[in-house]
Amino acid sequence: MDIIGVIFNLSGTMIFDRELQLDAWRLCIEDLIMRDISNNDVREYIDGKGSKEILEHFLGEGLSESMLLQFQEEKDRIYRNMIVDEHHCFVPGLTGFLDYLAGASVPTAIVTTQPVRNVNMLFDEYELFRWFDWDHVIMMSDGISRAPHQSLYRQAAKQLQVEPCHCLCFASESDEIKAAYDAGVANITRVLERSSSASAEELPGVIKCIRNYNELTT
Repeated sequence: MDIIGVIFNLSGTMIFDRELQLDAWRLCIEDLIMRDISNNDVREYIDGKGSKEILEHFLGEGLSESMLLQFQEEKDRIYRNMIVDEHHCFVPGLTGFLDYLAGASVPTAIVTTQPVRNVNMLFDEYELFRWFDWDHVIMMSDGISRAPHQSLYRQAAKQLQVEPCHCLCFASESDEIKAAYDAGVANITRVLERSSSASAEELPGVIKCIRNYNELTT
């Protein structure tokens, strides 16, 4: 099947920022509960969990929506500062691949569950406007629930004026891959941030696993 549009998830496929997200949550939670939390706490109660689940585990149930959003924004503020201060780079090979797509006039889009303030900062910090139109950045509405949803990928394909089945999607997390596949994207490349034994056969739609974009030419 011909590929005539490319969709990128922002985190984990363009920027390896998973550890920064975890560190931001750790600092935020430690400030709120006024004690250190262990690496085991981070693995068990933060990694892979949604904001509401994280906050209710450490602070208790019954938090109002406004409180949840306030604490989540504090975590996002810490994350934004870390990105700027630590000067994280793109995933190796990404800029060359983006230049190739631009030179070949292949339309591209970004899908993300990050809040708009984070996306604005990342656009400025990484000069994403060199390759992406803002109209091709598909985000969740601001709110406490930020799980990937198939509607994001359908909307991205619509903005590209391409059917989902003709899109190639780059994703890292299993919930992103499922959402893309459920949207009709059957060509998914999984970008692995850490050492992993994951294979292309493990999740529907995944045709290849890479650890950097230089592998696309090998």
